[in-house]
Amino acid sequence: MSDCMLELIASSGTEARVLELLLADERVPGFHSTTIFGHGSVFDELETAEQVAGRQRQTLFRVRLEETQARALIETLRVALRGSHVRYVLLPIIDSGLLE
Repeated sequence: MSDCMLELIASSGTEARVLELLLADERVPGFHSTTIFGHGSVFDELETAEQVAGRQRQTLFRVRLEETQARALIETLRVALRGSHVRYVLLPIIDSGLLE
């Protein structure tokens, strides 16, 4: 199997729980996280200020794993984060390396 990138998008209310789960999981050698903003008219659990601004603060977590490990991690997170509305995307890595 090949490497892939697992992206998790969490609202500010679930960000800490996702962080905790990723740090505790032995399959995860490391990951990146960054603050992002979701835009649009349909979001789960928007606060009034977010409705007015037209955006929701979220955190994007990116984890590079072998595909079978990524799928197993998704299932672990699905159980641990049930009802939290954390979204995920699993993407193939076509190429990567260092620009030296």
